[in-house]
Amino acid sequence: MRILSVLICTCLAALLVNNANAQSRVDRNVVFGMHSGLALLMDIHYPDSPNGKGVVFIMGNGWHQELSYDAKPLREAAMFPEFGAPALVDAGYTVFAISHRAAPRFHYPAAVEDVRRAMRFIRRNSEQYRVDPDRLGAAGMSSGAYLAHMLGTLDEDSAIDGRRLHNESSRAQAVVALAGPGDLLSFAGSPEGARHVVASFLGAVYWQKMRPDSAEGKLYREASPVGHVTVDDAPVLLVHGTKDNVVPYGQSEAMYRALQEAGVESRLITIPDAGHDLGLFQEAPPINVSQEMIDWFDRHLKSGG
Repeated sequence: MRILSVLICTCLAALLVNNANAQSRVDRNVVFGMHSGLALLMDIHYPDSPNGKGVVFIMGNGWHQELSYDAKPLREAAMFPEFGAPALVDAGYTVFAISHRAAPRFHYPAAVEDVRRAMRFIRRNSEQYRVDPDRLGAAGMSSGAYLAHMLGTLDEDSAIDGRRLHNESSRAQAVVALAGPGDLLSFAGSPEGARHVVASFLGAVYWQKMRPDSAEGKLYREASPVGHVTVDDAPVLLVHGTKDNVVPYGQSEAMYRALQEAGVESRLITIPDAGHDLGLFQEAPPINVSQEMIDWFDRHLKSGG
C-alpha cells in the first residue's frame, strides 16, 4: 500500500511539473503600453522549437468590447484553434495575442494606435522574446484583420500615431487577413454593412449621401486600409467567404484590387458559399487556413524583409 501511495505521489508530482512547464510557455498579461492608467495587455505564446519569427495575432470583436469586469479578454479569443494561432505556435512561431482599446468607450484611432504600439514594443524587446525584429508578421480575423491591414499599410510618419517607441518600426513584414474590411465607407454603405458598428468605432455618424470631402467622409477614408496602400507595403494573404453576411466578400475584393494595382504581392483565397466563419467549423472545412497562414509567413518573413 505504501509503495502504491509513493507511485501515485510521484505521478502527481510529475503531472504538476509538466503542467507548470506547459504554463511557463505562455507569458500572460504582459503590459505593452499604458493609456490614462489603463494597461494594454498581450499574451505571449512560445513554441517548443522557435524559428525566430513572430506574429501579432488579433482576433475580431467588431471593434467593440463589453463594459464589464467579467468581459473576456480579446487576447484569449485569439487562440481559437480554428483560426490558426495555435498552429503557428506549433510551427515554431512566437505568437503575440493582443488586446486593444475598443468602442463604445474608445474610438478610432485608439485601436490602431494600440496595435502599432504593440509591434514597436515587441521589436524593442525582441531579444528577450527571441524573435528577429525584421521577421514580424500580423494576422487577424474580421476587425482584427482590419487592424492587421493597418499594420501592413500605414507609413511610419502617418498622422495616425506617428510617434516612435525608441525609434522602432510598427510595420509588419507580412500580413494575413481573414474576412476583414478594407474600405469602411463602402462597408458602412453596403446592404450587408454594419453601419452602426462602423459609426460607433469611428465615433462619427454615417449617412447615405455623405460627401467625400465632408469631415466625416474624410475620416471614413482615412481610417480605411485601402486608402493607404502603396508599393512598399507588406505582402498580404486575404481569405474570405462569398456568403459572408457580416463583412461582405467585396471588402477583400476591393483590398486585393488596391494591392494588385499598387504592385504589392498579394493573394485572395475565395471560399465559395462560406460565411463569416470561413466554413472552419464544418466537419470537413473547405480550406486549411492554418496551413495557408503558415506557408505565407514561411515564404515572406525573411530576415531583413
